[in-house]
Amino acid sequence: MDIRCRHVKDRFFIYHGPINQRLSFEAVLGSIYSFLESNQSETLIISIKEENSATQTTRPFTETLHWCIDKNPDKWLLKEAVPNLGEARGKIALLRRFRSAKPFGIPATNWGHDGFFVGSNLFVQDKFKIPDNGTKWEIMQKAFELSLKDSSSRLHLHFGSGYTQNRLGIPNITAISDPINKKLSEYLKKAPKQRHGCVVLDFINPDLAEAIYKLNFTSD
Repeated sequence: MDIRCRHVKDRFFIYHGPINQRLSFEAVLGSIYSFLESNQSETLIISIKEENSATQTTRPFTETLHWCIDKNPDKWLLKEAVPNLGEARGKIALLRRFRSAKPFGIPATNWGHDGFFVGSNLFVQDKFKIPDNGTKWEIMQKAFELSLKDSSSRLHLHFGSGYTQNRLGIPNITAISDPINKKLSEYLKKAPKQRHGCVVLDFINPDLAEAIYKLNFTSD
């Protein structure tokens, strides 16, 4: 999950850039905790990023996040190393996209948007502003090749999302998501049953979800 928090009056509110999503971080966590209680064999990787500028605060961003986490500490994994699935079941693994003076979740503060980010614990393909879906697909194929060759314990994230812009600068998301989701579904149905990483998508459909799910099994 990709969560962007604006720090206001020592609380977090969900923003995307300057746009207020009319939702508090506490409300988001309530839904997450409910899901994990009902699905205790599942885990969630949550990317948290400080969005927009803080206002009317008396403490740092990290302290407010600790204040939120301390209400349900048994639900969180906060170490820098990527956990294995056994220890992560029923919990949230924090992917940290904000600065912290002390170890606090899997560090991802240098995550950029130039196409590829490689860290000691993390590999990310997140190129989102692109001229056409063909360019995006070439980037995704190259990223998958890197993931298939990587024998380390890195967490691999592959974003199928992106957008093009018309002459007025208005973004078109489905110009990328519609063809990419179709190409990805066809690719994954024929792909080797090896680790591809986590695939993050816009407007996923049942056919594509099934193709991703079946990669976890050696046979149908």
